[in-house]
Amino acid sequence: MTRKRIWLWLFLPLVFLLTGCETASRNNGSAHVTFLWKMDDETVFTKVNCELSKVTNPVYQCDYSWQLTPTGPSDPNYPEAKLETTFDPLNNPGLFEKWVAANRVFIDVYVPAGSNFNSCFAYVWDEKAYWDPEIRNGWVDGVFQQKVISPGWNRMVLPLTFRIKDLDAARPRTYKIGFGFRHMAEGQEKYKDSGYPLNEVPIYIGGIGVF
Repeated sequence: MTRKRIWLWLFLPLVFLLTGCETASRNNGSAHVTFLWKMDDETVFTKVNCELSKVTNPVYQCDYSWQLTPTGPSDPNYPEAKLETTFDPLNNPGLFEKWVAANRVFIDVYVPAGSNFNSCFAYVWDEKAYWDPEIRNGWVDGVFQQKVISPGWNRMVLPLTFRIKDLDAARPRTYKIGFGFRHMAEGQEKYKDSGYPLNEVPIYIGGIGVF
């Protein structure tokens, strides 16, 4: 095999990975897709059972990309890794308006071969309702997806319910929005409905958006 062909075979896998990154994580001129975060500041999120960092490996580098490294659950009742933030217009300008006008939310995830990730969900939490002594329940609604995951880029699409978007526009700061990542399996016993924690293989979040 010539040296030219050797370099070609070494270069092709990187081309395919970057193509997947382009396909999964960029708008590509589609007017109906709106990314909620450009992943340029990981401090916008509170991290639960995971660490979040900017991507440095060019294989996973996109316009929108973070590395999520599971750290294991601190509470066995809540094994999933989660990213949470608020609709506060100071920290997330325009987020509330984009959310309530959308029909679906999507999460682009690059899954390495060793990861057990196969389920994600999005939810909204109402702090005002939680602290109200007559209500004491902050759960608004959640949407869940479990699918066959292929190694590489996957776009996880979750339809938004009326309830998860029926929020009071006068108080966006009192709502939290979150995204969970976990492993689900048939016949599970230890974690039952909550699923299993992710193993400590990093996954890559290429973008979170709505349409």
